[in-house]
Amino acid sequence: MKAKAKTKKKVAKKVAKKKVAKKKTTKKKVAKKPVKKATKKVVKKAVKRVSSKKKVAKKAKKRGFTLMELLVVVAIIGILAAIVLVSLNSARNKGKNAAIKSQMVSLRSAGELHNEDNGSFATFCASTEATNLSAGVTNSGGSSFDCDATADAWAAEVQLVGTGAGFWCVDSTGASKAEAATKGGTATVCP
Repeated sequence: MKAKAKTKKKVAKKVAKKKVAKKKTTKKKVAKKPVKKATKKVVKKAVKRVSSKKKVAKKAKKRGFTLMELLVVVAIIGILAAIVLVSLNSARNKGKNAAIKSQMVSLRSAGELHNEDNGSFATFCASTEATNLSAGVTNSGGSSFDCDATADAWAAEVQLVGTGAGFWCVDSTGASKAEAATKGGTATVCP
C-alpha cells in the first residue's frame, strides 16, 4: 500500500507539474504575442527617432560654415582692415599737416608783431616767439624747419608729413602756401 501511495503521489506530482508547465507555456505564449507587438512598435519608434536625429544632424551640418567659407570671410575682413588702416593713416597725416599749417600761420602773425615791437625782422627767427612756434611745428610732425630773416623780410618753411607732401612756406609778404621744393638756404621770400 505504501508503494501504491507513493506512486500515486508521484503521479499526482507529475500531473501537477504538467499543469503548471501548461499554465506557464500558455502564459508565455500569451505574454509573447503582446511583447512582440510592443517591441516591434518600440523598435519602429526608435528607428524613427534615430532617423530623425540623423536628419537633424544633417540639417545642423548644413547650417554650419565650411572651412573655405570661413577662410574667405577672414581674408575679406583682412583686406578691409588694411584699407581702413591706410585711410586712417592718410587722415592722421592730414590732421598733422593741418596743425603744422596752423602753427605756421601763427608764426606769420608773430613776425608782424616782432617787426612792430623791434622795427626790424632781423632778430625774428631767433626770438622766443619764433622758437616756441618752431618747436610746436616740429612737435606736430613737421621736419626740416628753416627760418631766415633780414632787416626787411623773413621767410620760414617746414616739410609736411606724408610721402610727396612737399613744404609749407610763410613769409613777411603774407604768403602762406604749399611748395614742391624748398625755398633755399637764405631766401626771405617764399618761391
